Amino acid sequence: MKRFALCVFLAFCLLISACSGIESPDAEPSSADASSNSSAAESDVSESADSSVESSSAETAESSGSNETSECSVPESSADVTVDVSVPEPPVSEEDSSAADVSASVNSEAGDDTAYLANGILITGTRGMEQYFGSPESGASCSKMIGDFKNDLGDGVEVYTAVAPHTSCYYAPSSYSNLIERGRMNFANLKEKCAPNVHYVDVYNALWEHVDEPIYHRTELHWAALAGYYAAEAFAKEANVSFPPLDSYKKIVKQGYVGSAYTFSKADVIKNNPEDFVIYMPQTECTAYYYNEGNYDLSSPNFERDNIVFDTMGYAGAFICGDSYTVKVVTKNNTGRKLVIFKDSYGNAFAPFTLASFDEIYIVDIRYYKRNGVKLCKEVGATDAVFAISANTATGVVYKHIEELRTAP
Repeated sequence: MKRFALCVFLAFCLLISACSGIESPDAEPSSADASSNSSAAESDVSESADSSVESSSAETAESSGSNETSECSVPESSADVTVDVSVPEPPVSEEDSSAADVSASVNSEAGDDTAYLANGILITGTRGMEQYFGSPESGASCSKMIGDFKNDLGDGVEVYTAVAPHTSCYYAPSSYSNLIERGRMNFANLKEKCAPNVHYVDVYNALWEHVDEPIYHRTELHWAALAGYYAAEAFAKEANVSFPPLDSYKKIVKQGYVGSAYTFSKADVIKNNPEDFVIYMPQTECTAYYYNEGNYDLSSPNFERDNIVFDTMGYAGAFICGDSYTVKVVTKNNTGRKLVIFKDSYGNAFAPFTLASFDEIYIVDIRYYKRNGVKLCKEVGATDAVFAISANTATGVVYKHIEELRTAP
């Protein structure tokens, strides 16, 4: 009997030892080169759970307000991502069958049996994606804040909201089709709750028409430049401005790209299956003035260049050169229109496709700009202002920076 009790005790100790190495579902994932991101559990869709935390990019560029002229230092990574490490949900129910059918039609590279989580990143075939868990309540609050922003601006400036969906809104495998349903629900809510004096740019449905094109990367958690083009096209139609065809841009293809999906997941299947990184270089003649974080003097840029797209491989460096800069672009167009873009990092790939449509473009990241955005629009004589932000921002918690923009001194 004593021997039996001893065996039971030893077995119990071994079990405890083995379990101690298992990561808690709520544990924070390793962020590698990117800043920390909080997890958002599907079981709680309150603002605290939808913690699409304002993740700073791994900027290597100066962030001071110094007026010393310098060239842009390309950051290594940038991610507005919410890495969820919660336990996967059960297989789809009959109610989710329509979403499962949609998923199967656009995501044929892998079956359900290959879908799994790696450090919170959903892996299906050779594609990695973050799980999108947005909150309708947050979306309604975001929409109200943008409406309040428009009210403060008055009648002289047209305001638009252009929210970027995440990869899993379209390409989640059938066993995770709840993510597609969540995207559909939240974007319908954003459209419904959009303030009547604000233009709603339907990026979500615009991209559905192109899901068979490479609008999202396989190895990067952000959307691709091509998605930014189609989003900007939808915006141009709503704003009633000219918009050049895609073939008017210089297409640059760089091979061997492995992006932030590997940075977060560390999945070998992502690392071992690199993809092409495609850049569309605007041909609009312009001067782009860059201001370091904290430099709000538009007469004293830190450096200038002739484009806002960089010939480099990587989302963080190719578009605008990171998140924290404020950028003023002056073109030789004669449209009579000036645009202010309030963005997060998804707006980085959107902004270059507005250069041909406006005389001046001002690009401001809502997470880094600490002055009053309403005053900025009025001071620069803006005719248009667009909130080009991700769904995680609009339906998570980062949207709260919009209220700070409105009320800042």
